[in-house]
Amino acid sequence: PNLGSNVTFAVGATNNGPSDATGVQVTDLLPAGLAYVSAVPSAGTSYDSVTGIWTIGPLVNGASATIAITATVNTTVPTINTASKTAEDQPDPVVGNNSASTGVNAIAADIAVTKTVSNTVPNQNTNVTFTITAKDNGPSTATGVQVTDLLPAGLTFVSAAQSQGTYNAGIGLWDIGVLANGSSATLAINATVTGTTAVTNTATKTAEDQPDPVAGNNSASATVTGQAADIAILKTVSNPTPNFGSNVTFTVTATNNGPSSA
Repeated sequence: PNLGSNVTFAVGATNNGPSDATGVQVTDLLPAGLAYVSAVPSAGTSYDSVTGIWTIGPLVNGASATIAITATVNTTVPTINTASKTAEDQPDPVVGNNSASTGVNAIAADIAVTKTVSNTVPNQNTNVTFTITAKDNGPSTATGVQVTDLLPAGLTFVSAAQSQGTYNAGIGLWDIGVLANGSSATLAINATVTGTTAVTNTATKTAEDQPDPVAGNNSASATVTGQAADIAILKTVSNPTPNFGSNVTFTVTATNNGPSSA
């Protein structure tokens, strides 16, 4: 089952005879990782979810009792649930069938998104490359994986190259598809930095068929600040009408009006 979803355990107790049985009890206490939701025991029987005791009482030769226990799977660790006959007034000649077990192995896939940029302080109107990596940290294979990275104002799309799937620059959708446990996919987006204000570009996992147990690593960002510097030149002369043969001094001033260092 998917992590966080419900499963139903069906338990049956049958009297194989040759006599009628009385005082029959079966214990099925849910282990860690399974959270009790509800139980539906057959008529005349009762279930205590705190102790796990299913009180059946009398069970005539050849008769059966059933119970359906619904629980939420809260762990990705393989979990075994066991039901055992724990009381009966009569001797039981066959002890090998006094318990039964079944297991669940919940499906979940932690998709971690990371992002880097080739140059955080590029010159204005030059290109940078954003590299986005989506990794499946498991424990299961992920399907239907999509990451969205739509370039914000200040960045103009040039090209993209992805290790798998497709990228639609118009909507910023990187459709990855399947990621096996432990595998990664990468997307490189080339963009022109058109301004000199800081621009943050964010990539976010926006779709996955499986539950993701770690939401904190579903997005990543990188910031670039375009560099440009307006150098203004000012020139003065000490005397615009000097005597012939005399000296004058020319003063030249270069001022950086920013916004960046030059």
